[in-house]
Amino acid sequence: MNTDSSNVSAFGSSVKSCDAAVHWLKQKGKAGHVNPTTARLIVTAINKLTEVLVDGESRAAEDVLEEIQSLADRWGRLNPSVSPDTIRTYMSRARRGLTWYVDFCADPTAFRFDVTPRRKSKHSNVETKEEKANPARPEPRPQGADPLRQLPLSDGREFRYELPSDWSVADARRTAWHLLTMAKDFDPDQDIAGATRALESQRRLEF
Repeated sequence: MNTDSSNVSAFGSSVKSCDAAVHWLKQKGKAGHVNPTTARLIVTAINKLTEVLVDGESRAAEDVLEEIQSLADRWGRLNPSVSPDTIRTYMSRARRGLTWYVDFCADPTAFRFDVTPRRKSKHSNVETKEEKANPARPEPRPQGADPLRQLPLSDGREFRYELPSDWSVADARRTAWHLLTMAKDFDPDQDIAGATRALESQRRLEF
């Protein structure tokens, strides 16, 4: 990609359009820079929310990112059969992918994928006197930042969770058993027996 400043700053150009963001995400997923399933779900979310854009409305990635809440609200009104949780999921995924793309375009050489990308301030390159005096001080977590991990499920849903420190295999097994009992179609006679057999098989492999 041409990183000339005249290109990367032109938010209305095709270089930074949502279509370009979608193409970029597909390529990153195909190349393994990001989980392919994650990339596919994010692309779906961006495509759905930008369906509401009409002639005269900007399709620039940064503009859409700034208006993502409004676009999600509009899409929800046009799709009343879709649950609010699904709409929020689309908005979260679209925001995530567009944030990645905008940050990448701002500085391609420094860009790295992270689990929960955060929007960069337009003035993030300005170093304050306090930062100069305390260069090693870590930045506080922004208020409202999402600490949860996301596991994509079917039909656009996702499972959100937060891992404690020192997470172990024993903790994972205990959590799996607990989650199994929370399923709406949980059958104690069948599911517990099947899970027990799977657990015993796993233990034999470990030992």
